Amino acid sequence: MKKLFTLLPILIIILSCSKKVRKDLTDGEYIVEHYINDSVKHGKSIIYYNDGRKQRIIKYKKNTIVGQMKLYHPNGKIASKTKFRKGVVKDKFYNFHSNGKPYNTYIYKENKLVMVENCYDGKGNKLDCGKLKNGTGFINQYNAYGNLIAIDYMKVGKYIKTDSIQKNKF
Repeated sequence: MKKLFTLLPILIIILSCSKKVRKDLTDGEYIVEHYINDSVKHGKSIIYYNDGRKQRIIKYKKNTIVGQMKLYHPNGKIASKTKFRKGVVKDKFYNFHSNGKPYNTYIYKENKLVMVENCYDGKGNKLDCGKLKNGTGFINQYNAYGNLIAIDYMKVGKYIKTDSIQKNKF
């Protein structure tokens, strides 16, 4: 019994430092669930759509993103995935269409986008990714039907701006 009373304060401290947080946001779009330790993100962070499906999963270690990050489309299919090492994108960032087919793959170096490896429409047909070399140039963005919808401009691996492509309504 004496051992129990000796261990009880230690258990209370351990349990009070690490707790699960669940929060409904006012707009009702999603629920946040993650583990914190003394206000530091540590452990798995899961964000849900309002229907309960997962929107994204991110792992933290002392406020730094580590391991695999996954983002999901509202239909539950994977939207993007990548791996982080000490808060930095490890190599590639994979993006997928809402039907689950590959969309494009971004190549990162020293946490900067340097190249786009491939681009596909929703049926798997190869598309022109644009011209991005060593992080400078542009990236063509398409919808699932293969229609060009925007162009993203980059300089030395950093996003500059996006030009939306407007279709004439004739």
